[in-house]
Amino acid sequence: MKKTIFLALLLISYSGFAQTSVKTQAEKPGISVKKITERFLKTPSVKNAVTGIHIKALGKKKNIVCHNENKLMIPASTMKTLYAFYALETFGNDFRWETSMVYSGAIENGVLHGHLILRAGGDPAFGGQIDTKDYKTLIAEMINALKNKGISEIEGNFIMQLPGNRYPAHGSWPIEDIGNYYGTGAWGFNFNDNLYKLFIRTGKPGEPLQIVRSEPEIPGLKISVRSTTAPPGADDTSYLYADPTSYTQTLIGQIPQTKSLYVIKGAIPNPPQTFLRILENEIRNNHIHINGQVRLSYAYDYYENEQLLWRHFSPKLIDIVKRTIDKSVNLYSEALARLVIEKNKTSDHYLNKEEINAYFKSKGFRLIDLEDGCGLAPDNLIAPVEFTRFFDDMVRKKGTDYVLDILSRGGKDGYAQYFLKNSPVQSRVWLKSGSVSKVMNYVGVFQGLSGKYYGFAIMVNHFSDKHKTVKKEIEKYLENLIFKL
Repeated sequence: MKKTIFLALLLISYSGFAQTSVKTQAEKPGISVKKITERFLKTPSVKNAVTGIHIKALGKKKNIVCHNENKLMIPASTMKTLYAFYALETFGNDFRWETSMVYSGAIENGVLHGHLILRAGGDPAFGGQIDTKDYKTLIAEMINALKNKGISEIEGNFIMQLPGNRYPAHGSWPIEDIGNYYGTGAWGFNFNDNLYKLFIRTGKPGEPLQIVRSEPEIPGLKISVRSTTAPPGADDTSYLYADPTSYTQTLIGQIPQTKSLYVIKGAIPNPPQTFLRILENEIRNNHIHINGQVRLSYAYDYYENEQLLWRHFSPKLIDIVKRTIDKSVNLYSEALARLVIEKNKTSDHYLNKEEINAYFKSKGFRLIDLEDGCGLAPDNLIAPVEFTRFFDDMVRKKGTDYVLDILSRGGKDGYAQYFLKNSPVQSRVWLKSGSVSKVMNYVGVFQGLSGKYYGFAIMVNHFSDKHKTVKKEIEKYLENLIFKL
């Protein structure tokens, strides 16, 4: 009964709308998909933007909506779906990254006559939110492993070996992003999701801010404060500006006045070097002396008769993928991209653009030009039709349930729990969102009231309205399609 009333209202609200160049399926009685799409494209928030839409029936050649479907659009985080699915397809749900601590030489009277090596594998989740243990617990395990071997002195060097000299920030990443927690990128070693919290005391409006502490405490970190206190209730406009390898960061912008300490999330500078400094301090605090150098190495060097002291495995790949999709974690997606493009081999610098695009062309993509592994680069480009073709291929190979299980379900998973909130069709959408400045996209799968499944890509670029306004228009459009189909 509710469905009948809703469709009747749609007929009234959409009647008499003008024709556009939108190509759709043949119209059904009553309000058509074509008119629903025309209405969406003429909304004030969308009409002056660049919009691309492609909707197709999964498992069939039938296109439902084609509007700028071949136009190259900025995908933002929607492209995380590509790396997520291909990582699982190539390495399997149970793949794990490994981090280990080994030693070379012999132990005599508490002295290690050799080197201590922490061998990193690029685990993006080491000591992070979805790991089984936090980084402090993992450090304690390493210290206990040394003590259990009776080591009180290391005659040789303490070396962290990394899978190459990776630089995490791609050339086109905005400078205002890379000093903040979401812009950290994936290093050869990562910990605590490469996130630190900066605790700040505000003053009166217009007064400077005071840095109180950071967690974790980062040896050598210096914050230059060029930020002031804003009136209570004002927007937080603060950003941390930094080179990813530098221990000098600059805080710019305003923070609203608060009685309690205000917290900003920053990107840990040079996570491998920072963790090595923290671990070295803990080793020395536990009265274990290091006589040699404490340094990073950007290659795996193996020694004769190595002995394993300790090791740790990441969460399963499926768990990291789900977190990547549900919470749009750039660090995790960049690590997945390394896995997919480089097959987990050692590599230097950031991901190679030519290798990225060669990989996707080998998978049948044509209308695509990608720069990074997460969507933070504004130079990333992909056409809506490539997403729907991708979902269609995955459904054909793996089945609908497989695809739906990986995507975030409306009203349930991650950020998707807020999409189509309070709508009766919320649970009929499985999606990934993507949003940067003046860009709002949604891709995924929806189930029409008929029970049929459709792949969709709705991409709105270069708009001037508020993001939340554009989001509401996309939600309304998708809701109307679900009721119609």
